[in-house]
Amino acid sequence: MRQPLDIPSQAFRDDVVVLNAHGARYSGGRWVIGAKTRHDGDLLGEPRTAGGPEHATNAATKWIRDHCASEGLEVFRVDNLNDQYPEDERPQFTLIRFFVDRAMGTAPEGWSPQPPAAGDTEGQDQKARGEAA
Repeated sequence: MRQPLDIPSQAFRDDVVVLNAHGARYSGGRWVIGAKTRHDGDLLGEPRTAGGPEHATNAATKWIRDHCASEGLEVFRVDNLNDQYPEDERPQFTLIRFFVDRAMGTAPEGWSPQPPAAGDTEGQDQKARGEAA
């Protein structure tokens, strides 16, 4: 591990952060993988591994999942974007996108508006104003 992963709290938007892990092969079968929230952002962590592009992808996935599990975060989606590279460059690079949620974040039922409770005149007033407009 060259630099342990550290996801700053300000990187989260509505309890979700998107991490991009970009791996590149250097010197034989050795790989460096860096995690960032943006292509031009600060490096959040950097492990090194050996093997081919599939091994680098698996190592990055394990690295991010292990970190998130130890920090109480949840990886809820992983996209392998290696096919974004031209075919002749794919053996040299790997790109994986991770969507990470704070486990204590908003549950899906909290993402949509709730109907007003029975007897809630404020909600009824807002509905009437909307119909009048």
